[in-house]
Amino acid sequence: MPDWWSELNVALNLHKSEEEWLTLDTLDLQGRPNLEKLPKSIGKLRQLTSLTLRGCTSLRQLPASIAHLQSLTTLDLSQCGALNSLPAAVGGLKQLEILRLPGCVSLQQLPVFIDGLCALQELDLSQCAALVGLPAHISGLAKLQKLRLNSCVSLTELPASIGGLSALKELDLSHCTSFEHLPHQVGKLQNLETLLLAGCAKFRHLPWSVGQTKIAALYMSGCTSLRVGDLAGTFGGVSAKDQMWGSLESLDVSGCDALSAVPGSISCLHKLQVLNLGDCTSLHKLPDTIGHLGSLQRLQLHGCISLRCLPQNISSLAQLHTLEMCRCSALEELPEENGELHLPSSLTKLDLSGCVALKRLPPKIGGLDKLNELLLADCEGLRQLPSTLSSLKSLEVLNLTSCSNIWRLPELPKELRALQIVDCFSLKSLPTLPSAL
Repeated sequence: MPDWWSELNVALNLHKSEEEWLTLDTLDLQGRPNLEKLPKSIGKLRQLTSLTLRGCTSLRQLPASIAHLQSLTTLDLSQCGALNSLPAAVGGLKQLEILRLPGCVSLQQLPVFIDGLCALQELDLSQCAALVGLPAHISGLAKLQKLRLNSCVSLTELPASIGGLSALKELDLSHCTSFEHLPHQVGKLQNLETLLLAGCAKFRHLPWSVGQTKIAALYMSGCTSLRVGDLAGTFGGVSAKDQMWGSLESLDVSGCDALSAVPGSISCLHKLQVLNLGDCTSLHKLPDTIGHLGSLQRLQLHGCISLRCLPQNISSLAQLHTLEMCRCSALEELPEENGELHLPSSLTKLDLSGCVALKRLPPKIGGLDKLNELLLADCEGLRQLPSTLSSLKSLEVLNLTSCSNIWRLPELPKELRALQIVDCFSLKSLPTLPSAL
């Protein structure tokens, strides 16, 4: 009978002595498409802390002896497409901190003993196309901080026990195209900071209880079934005195085609810094309460082709530095009343590229003395710019590319460093150019 280390050498096509095997702490076997199984003697490697089997596409199972690897902290099984299950012995890896299984397309479920991984901090199950659910005992992963389930296209729901993951900071469900709803128990994830639901085409309802967590970033782009009523329930489920959503800094609902309006209850997001509503093609208005988002720094509305105007109290957004409205093809005017422009004086970037229905810029735009970039490319409705443009003392970039109907330019700001006037076919002459150009 061959020695156990000889068995390892033959099975893995390596040449190590017994002592080398016994003291080995890292074993990298990635990219071995013909490796179908590991020898039982793998369990002899008691000092092993990292085992990588990434891309072993023929690997069908792990031996039960893997439970003897009591020093193992990282197990990488990424892209092991033939692996359809994990042995119960995996639950005995008490020191395991990272378990990576992305691209294990044959894996349908995790063993119920997974809760034995008491030190696990990261579990990556992304692109496990056959995975239909998580075990109810997953709440036993008391130290789990990152749970990645993105592109698990067969996953429809999470168990209520998900609320027991008290250390969880990041939950990634993006592109889970069959996923429909979250259990209200997610509100018990007191340390949750990031929730990703981008591309969940069937997802509609986010429970208001999520607002009880420490969530700082919520990504819901491409949730094409999401409607205004769904968001109203999310942000308006409780009274403001309950301090809900007190940590949210970034909200992305871009590409939500069915979203026709933003609920007024969004005003409860007092710490929101970034709001992305880009490519919400049915969005036709913003609520007046948007002016209550006192921390907002960036508002993205690109591709909102049904949006005709902005509410006047958008000028109350004293921290707003970026307003992106490119390709808002129905936008007819900027907010203005009695000759006064209702845009925040804090703006440093204003992008109106492709706003083909925009006929004029208000004269008071010259009052935006912090404006650094003014992007007007493809604004075919503009015929001229106001003379007050020269008052934009901080303006360095002016893009007028393909403004085919502009026939004259006013005096330009002295600090201008970049002027783009390609395909301005009607432009007859240029003013004196700033020396910085």
